[in-house]
Amino acid sequence: MIELLILYLLNKFQLTMYGVQKKISEDFAIYTKPGFGTIKPALVRLENKGFIMSRRSISEGGRVAAYYTITPQGIEELRRLIVSRTSDNPVKFLNTARVKLICSALLSSDEQVKLIDNLKLKAETIYNKTKNSIEKSDFYYKIVTDNQLQEYKNFISLLEGMRNGCTG
Repeated sequence: MIELLILYLLNKFQLTMYGVQKKISEDFAIYTKPGFGTIKPALVRLENKGFIMSRRSISEGGRVAAYYTITPQGIEELRRLIVSRTSDNPVKFLNTARVKLICSALLSSDEQVKLIDNLKLKAETIYNKTKNSIEKSDFYYKIVTDNQLQEYKNFISLLEGMRNGCTG
């Protein structure tokens, strides 16, 4: 998800590594909070693949800083990451799916509908599989899991509303 976030932000802004970390913290703190130990290697990977480029410049504080920008290939990679398969891990799925939805404004209407349909199908699969297992469980498992099921139910409703907005 870090590459998706970096490309999304660099599609909007020219940022330093510190700026990337700050914008992720400001805009996506509810979903993730990566440190420099995650961001720096991701920036190196993205630059090595030609998805971003950096230029050195003197910052306002008088230090040499690398400013990152997205390349045309990076924009295509960003679009690919938005529509790519989402994790089967139910805990990772919700956060990643939400971030993809935030970034989906870059997609065409048809691509948005396809993304929403794919996310809804996966959310329903996770919901149904979990719902079927809850009946055989003890009280605490049921209470905690029911809470998670409600979160999935809300997410599915959100997706239905978004799909109606895309097609209506």
